[in-house]
Amino acid sequence: MRTLLVDGDAYIHKIAWVYQGVDNVSSDARKMEESIVSLGDYIEKARLRSGCDDVIYCLGAPSSSYFRKEQYPPYKAQRKDVKRADLVPHLRAWAETQTFKMKPQLEGDDVLGILQTKMVNTVILSTDKDMLQIPGLHYKNSEMKYVSVEDADRFFWTQILTGDTSDGYPGCPGIGAKRAEALLVGITDSAEAWRVIVGAYEAKGLTEGDALVQARCARILRAEDWDFKRDTFKLWGL
Repeated sequence: MRTLLVDGDAYIHKIAWVYQGVDNVSSDARKMEESIVSLGDYIEKARLRSGCDDVIYCLGAPSSSYFRKEQYPPYKAQRKDVKRADLVPHLRAWAETQTFKMKPQLEGDDVLGILQTKMVNTVILSTDKDMLQIPGLHYKNSEMKYVSVEDADRFFWTQILTGDTSDGYPGCPGIGAKRAEALLVGITDSAEAWRVIVGAYEAKGLTEGDALVQARCARILRAEDWDFKRDTFKLWGL
């Protein structure tokens, strides 16, 4: 049995905006029903094409009180005034009638990462590049891709250095993708990578603590970052 892990938030917003339309009218019953059918059909086609038997929708906590904001208050602050499509709550309510997973203070990405690294025989369906931090099978753009642990770790290390403007955390000042790649070339050990990362931050007059905050913003949680007994997250680096 293979399970498709769906980035529920991403596809809910995508379909909601399709049905919002240029007239910004999305509250009528016809559009509401059509949007549900469209979302369900899209995921079902992906399930079949990826060779999966089951689907789990992975959703972010509804309050948006994500733990990263406690670590770094500017995290995603630039999105607070962005208008949300009217159909988002409607589609989310439907997704919650399906098989879904959600945890307090976690984003949907974290739920995806935890399940992919905990369960056996899963596939992630997401358009988010951040999911390349998670090893295993990914179905994207109608193609199956395998991400090794080594590649997933390297993507995480890179994001600590480069940051992510779309998520509102800056990384290490002055370091882009090419510079990060050069700093990390040939490194396969996490401890060594961390020494290089901290060194880059210190060279800019920052501290290991600054690097750690950025790492916690960047890190998509895996099973090792979740306390299953207490049902809560573990901050990376502790």
